[in-house]
Amino acid sequence: MMKANTPPVVLAVVAFVLATSPAAAHVGSGAQVSIMKGLGHPLMGLDHVLAMAAIGLWAASGAGRTLWPIGLATIGAMAIGITMPSIGLSVPLVEPVILVSVLTVGLLVAASIRVSPVSGMVIAAAFALFHGFAHGSEIGQARDIYVVTGVLFSSAVLLGLGFAIGRALSIAGGAGSRLVRLAGTGTTVTGLAMAVAQL
Repeated sequence: MMKANTPPVVLAVVAFVLATSPAAAHVGSGAQVSIMKGLGHPLMGLDHVLAMAAIGLWAASGAGRTLWPIGLATIGAMAIGITMPSIGLSVPLVEPVILVSVLTVGLLVAASIRVSPVSGMVIAAAFALFHGFAHGSEIGQARDIYVVTGVLFSSAVLLGLGFAIGRALSIAGGAGSRLVRLAGTGTTVTGLAMAVAQL
């Protein structure tokens, strides 16, 4: 049973998983493979892991008020991005924008920049669309609801973990806030290193 303080984004994605699962006593082996493929895929890219966790950290800086809008905008935009390749749509400069997302969100965390929920939603959703498109292009099974659900669930968990860590550190006071900013700096530095490696 989930506790009352479970991050809302995680709750929302769990509800999505339950809503899209077939009403059968057992899930077929093909579905199980698809789910596992979806769950594991976001964890294979350091850029995606960093971006999702950093967005969670950034949302935590709003004392919880921005988790719902930023979190749902992130997962919703990812869902749209994942399906785009399968219907023949494309977006330019996917990899560069993904790296920019890591750098930008890292800087937002490092500088403790707070924005309105609407601005946060726009920023997060814009970057998440590119992350989703990259996943949809790579997994090649964007029409498979199990794969999509797995990708979104893993991403939401990363987002929720970032938020939970950010909230715990902010509650700890000055030292915790410094650690959050240090994590943002580390995210930015790692993003820069990844960008240089691709030159």
